[in-house]
Amino acid sequence: MGAAQHGTLFDSLGTAEALLRFADASTIRREAIPALTAAGLTVGRTVVAGQVCILARLRTGMELERVVTDLGATTRDLRRALATRPEWADAVRHAIDGAATALAAIEAAAGEYSSVLAAGGWLHDPVVLAAKQAQLPGLRTTSLDEAGAAG
Repeated sequence: MGAAQHGTLFDSLGTAEALLRFADASTIRREAIPALTAAGLTVGRTVVAGQVCILARLRTGMELERVVTDLGATTRDLRRALATRPEWADAVRHAIDGAATALAAIEAAAGEYSSVLAAGGWLHDPVVLAAKQAQLPGLRTTSLDEAGAAG
């Protein structure tokens, strides 16, 4: 999908949620790393020379799965019908709000992102997609399977 580029934020929203922010290693201040790890994020080199990736792992997808189960949406048609239910929109907003702290920590360490790309099964839900687009202005998606990484 082309996400592993300096300045890019990649949001993988499937079974869980992973936020990956790619940056030139020289732009990440060494003193920022303890704050990131204290917030539960990881920082590591990538296969691109001189580049690092800040990774936040979240339980968003699992939270959404629990809610659809609680709402009795056991089939694909019932899940599609959730788009009209206000309690689904509220649950989605609550679940994705969990990314706010991680996004703030990433931005504090690496600066603003220049592009944001997203992939994952939950983005097929129109309510989830709209909420993520509101949270991450300029978000672009793809129809590629396993656009981030498989495994």
